[in-house]
Amino acid sequence: MQKPVEIEVFGVESEGSTNFVQRMFIDSFASLTVVRNYYLHDTFSMKVTITDESVRYLVDDAVLMINGEFFYIDQVVADKVSDGTMIVSGESLIGKAGFRIVNKTYSTASQAPEAIVYNHLMQQVVNPSTVRRKIGYLTTSAPGSLTGETINYQASYANVLAEIEDLTETYDFGFKEVASSYSPLTQTIQIYKGNDVSNYVEFNTDFENLLDEGYESSNYDEMNYAYIFGEGEGSARKNTTVDQGNKSDLYLKELYVDARDLQQTSEEVTYTDMQYIKALKDRGTSKLNEQEAVLTISGDVNLDNPLFEYGVDYDVGDRVRITSKRFGVTKTVVLTSMTEMWDDSHHTLTPTWGKESPTMLDIIKRGAK
Repeated sequence: MQKPVEIEVFGVESEGSTNFVQRMFIDSFASLTVVRNYYLHDTFSMKVTITDESVRYLVDDAVLMINGEFFYIDQVVADKVSDGTMIVSGESLIGKAGFRIVNKTYSTASQAPEAIVYNHLMQQVVNPSTVRRKIGYLTTSAPGSLTGETINYQASYANVLAEIEDLTETYDFGFKEVASSYSPLTQTIQIYKGNDVSNYVEFNTDFENLLDEGYESSNYDEMNYAYIFGEGEGSARKNTTVDQGNKSDLYLKELYVDARDLQQTSEEVTYTDMQYIKALKDRGTSKLNEQEAVLTISGDVNLDNPLFEYGVDYDVGDRVRITSKRFGVTKTVVLTSMTEMWDDSHHTLTPTWGKESPTMLDIIKRGAK
């Protein structure tokens, strides 16, 4: 079933301004792909016809309204102008937090991960002490208790968006963005925890709500035991370990974590010895969670099947059940991402349940942290 999409385009009122005004509507395109994520920010890519209007208004940093969410353009590519089309792509507005750093040492003992995410947004993006660092079209609201745990955490001069996405993925909560105002153009970041609907929402080719199926089982990137080393030198260097699963022999997979950036004494907090070791353990847990075994089923959702409706019965961030008789797998998993695509004749939904194997780019980014 084809779902209609109308896209509204906004541009700045004048050069150097941050006041956005409506410029054009797009109700015809060759293709559109929107990826909604739970732990990460959202993205889009659209192929459109080259016209005087599209060339004028579909430019870097222009804002698009797509299905209740604002996105900004960060790339426009026309490989062959003679083809008459160009690819416009970009990110949801929180992507701009990737251009901010934690501009001092943020250090805390026994704070909920969701509260740390909120504080990063408020202090570095929404209401920073230096006014020029404020990203005017973003706002957020304080979350309730989501994870039920507290951590000892420290970050110095790290990328704000990377820190937020590390915390959400490690502690299993997410964020979504909702367009909350046209004038001034504003998007609200909501920090939330998905619902567990696995008791009644199941995807299974036997139910005909999953078109075909794919399967991936991989442990090539898995680690389950971390040695974490913090401040100090040589034998005096403070260290601890994290053991996930009590594995041994060929099943024991060890990881070294260099956490010398974690300092026991900072401007904000002085950790006791016990608190500092916990901070090291929390860092080790985060790194191990980046390198887990993968076991997942994939496949497009059958939009003509009335059993469950996306956005009504289940949504990104919810826990659902997936079953494959072929591979003997039944799992309760988080819907971590939904790729929604439209073209001239089709509207498709492609879910991602749980974690997928890391790409080469993921591994490179991991090494850069």
